Amino acid sequence: MPTEPDRPRLAHRGSGPTGAAELRIETADDHTGPWQPNWPPGTERRVLYRDEVTGGSLTLLRFPAGYDRVEEAEIELAGGGQRFEHHSCHEEIVCLEGDYTFGVPELYDFSATTYLNHPPHWLHPARQRSSEGVLLLVRNSHPVDFGFCPIADDWDGVEGYLDEAWVAPSPSAAVTRLHLDGLPLTDIVSGGTVREGTKGSLLWTDQVLGWETWLIEATDGTVLADPVAADDEGSVGDEWFVLDGGLRFEGESVQEVGRHGHFCDPASYPVGGSKVVAVGSLRALRWVAGGRIAPAG
Repeated sequence: MPTEPDRPRLAHRGSGPTGAAELRIETADDHTGPWQPNWPPGTERRVLYRDEVTGGSLTLLRFPAGYDRVEEAEIELAGGGQRFEHHSCHEEIVCLEGDYTFGVPELYDFSATTYLNHPPHWLHPARQRSSEGVLLLVRNSHPVDFGFCPIADDWDGVEGYLDEAWVAPSPSAAVTRLHLDGLPLTDIVSGGTVREGTKGSLLWTDQVLGWETWLIEATDGTVLADPVAADDEGSVGDEWFVLDGGLRFEGESVQEVGRHGHFCDPASYPVGGSKVVAVGSLRALRWVAGGRIAPAG
């Protein structure tokens, strides 16, 4: 087995199969409903999991119809220019439902179903709006903080890092936006086997920690992963989030999750040591240690 520092680390500790109705709620004094008030004002969240050691989290973040980020709109009304924002954490976001745009006039669209992956101190426009409302899946490596700087009038639309001497670019590539609908998918190999009925696309590779983000699609009843022997020497770590359809985990017991269900296991592969089976027409995100799955051929 690899030594501990070399093991891929997922963003948070293990979490058993969790459905959307079972998401953890973090209460606040002014909180009475099923969604937790969040910042920026007008947004709400539900927490799938939080790592109490790193502060990393996986959450659902919801914006109401007509959302326009208050602070940025006020700057415009006062005659100020648009700003970039950046964070000291790594963030990975998928727009699950609704419409979402950056900038006024629109600098770019991030509506469903779109993916981004930002290393620490990667700049993106701070002005964000939604006419119909939006639901985002947000994965942060650490607690989120916010830094800002002006967007130049002649900005060419290409995002990059904060221009400060203390900012060290990540060896892992950033993704500004990647539309998942219509993304080319290929047959994939897992456990030395071509997974009939399964296709995937590698969205991102963490060059430091060694884990990957995949988009997976599969037909009903397809076996996505077989249990691995205890003495298997491959890298560990496996996590799923269901976009559509469902997953069945067949281990000591049988457990299922549906749309927006989640299962994280950073200590074994596959999650829980289970046989993993697609339920219905599956579309899911999978975070997995590098080399566990690969394009066929």
